Amino acid sequence: MTEYPISKHEDTKKFDFLQDSRIELNLFFNNSHLHVDDYKESDDGYLMLYVCSSEPHGVCPYCQALSRKVHSRYTRRLQDLPAFGRKVFLYFRARKFFCHNMECKHRTFAEQPGNEIFRYRRRTRRCEVLVYRQGLHLSSINSSSLLLNMGISISKSTILRDLHRLSLPESGDVRKIGVDDWAFRKGINYGTIIIDMSRGLPIDLLGTRNEEDFSDWLKVHRAVRIVSRDRSTEYSHAIAASGLEITEVADRFHLIKNMGECIAGIVSGKYEVIAGILRGSEDNTAPVKDKSSKRRESYVNETKFNEVKKLQKEGKGINETASLLGIARQTVRKYRDLDAFPVPKGKPRHEYYLHEQYVEEQYARGICLDAVRKELWGMGFKVSKTAFHDHFIYLADGHRGHRSAKTKAAMESVSEKSSKKENTIPLPPVQHLALIITKSILRKDLTDYECQVVNALSGHDWFDHLHEAACSFLKCLRNGNPLRLDRWLDKYEKSVFLRVRTFVKGIRMDIKAVKNALINTVSNGMTEGYVNKLKMIKRVMYGKAKLPLLKIKMVMPPWIFN
Repeated sequence: MTEYPISKHEDTKKFDFLQDSRIELNLFFNNSHLHVDDYKESDDGYLMLYVCSSEPHGVCPYCQALSRKVHSRYTRRLQDLPAFGRKVFLYFRARKFFCHNMECKHRTFAEQPGNEIFRYRRRTRRCEVLVYRQGLHLSSINSSSLLLNMGISISKSTILRDLHRLSLPESGDVRKIGVDDWAFRKGINYGTIIIDMSRGLPIDLLGTRNEEDFSDWLKVHRAVRIVSRDRSTEYSHAIAASGLEITEVADRFHLIKNMGECIAGIVSGKYEVIAGILRGSEDNTAPVKDKSSKRRESYVNETKFNEVKKLQKEGKGINETASLLGIARQTVRKYRDLDAFPVPKGKPRHEYYLHEQYVEEQYARGICLDAVRKELWGMGFKVSKTAFHDHFIYLADGHRGHRSAKTKAAMESVSEKSSKKENTIPLPPVQHLALIITKSILRKDLTDYECQVVNALSGHDWFDHLHEAACSFLKCLRNGNPLRLDRWLDKYEKSVFLRVRTFVKGIRMDIKAVKNALINTVSNGMTEGYVNKLKMIKRVMYGKAKLPLLKIKMVMPPWIFN
């Protein structure tokens, strides 16, 4: 039995078991043909193993001839995976042999013992595999820091060079692919990702989403027979230009998404009518919001200032005042240090204050916010649709911005708007309203409020027409009957809604792919998942990854990790 040293200060060697038992490194490596001759511990705590080949001969890597005649010897230093929290270095005593094969162009060669040590490399194979895995999974900066903590010193530049030396695997003959676009910079330039649907692996990235590039890719991979795609016309034109017999399959998710966009457009145009219905009045009227009312007096900054000073006189502390009023402690502390309410200086960042009264008056007359925005746009007030609706959201829910529950309860006690009609339903924004209608069509679970909205709209001709059209289209997708889809198109191509007619026209333009989606189980969901992975990789690399590196990080991991 081997006795291990008790103290590191003893003269006994720490790794005698290595020398006594002559542990062969092929216990730790696959086909390494190495054994330990000696060992040493450096002053820095590194473990240095002096190894050599256990084979009496060498094999010429050029002609595969055996040789036993040694030309010379030299030492190679290779880093291995750390052991017991210490860096491990192999000092390989390599031999150079004479090649006796007269037909070989090389007179000497260096031995390569097994598959763990390669020419010109300074790390073992398994150490390099770890570096590759970290480099593919993380950015070069993060992977370099992580490997350094693991005991492997390597720079970020070396990691990038190693990744770029990787050869991408051949995709082979693929018959079923999924294709989608992804953004280098959203709204500026886009690329294309291609997925092998049979194996569930990404096989290529293209730098553009132009039909010429994708058509050229298809001409190289002529075995492709099925392409799953979204409703993009570029990919459809590329498939037609390739001259191959390829079955196009439109993604069902994008068809439902297009239907939801159609509903949102109709809801936006009918928003004033919906406002009147939910408020319990068909005349589309709403009370005018007076800026001098108690609603405004209850939450202006000056009122908060006066309340803070009042509680200060009563001896209330900062935390108690902030809790009672529902405002931040920093605000309470600022107001307590002031003698009078500070007059705002300068012009506001935006010019909403110039149009607030007009917008509220128009909204009270039943005109939707989008129509008011377009009118103000024509008058020179340039503002985006999203920002405009976000600013005037209080017109729908009765208050400006976010407030805590305590503040809302205090305001309800003094506000004239606290007593609403029992039959009045809060008016949601356009996008939320469209989502509620879409959820009801998809038969998803609705909240009590959402059920109230749907029940209030049911019974009106325009809503019943829209609801029936969307439900019947959804049944066409689920039943998988192309003839039923034809009947649906014939029925609603003359719909009262322009957006429905436009939706029908778009389906007819892509009718083959849509019908294939009804009878084919292929989905683009896998492709969308890899697009999300691609976005994650870009974020990990701080958005600085270019196409060659992105392609390596997307295509190589399944091969490296297996």
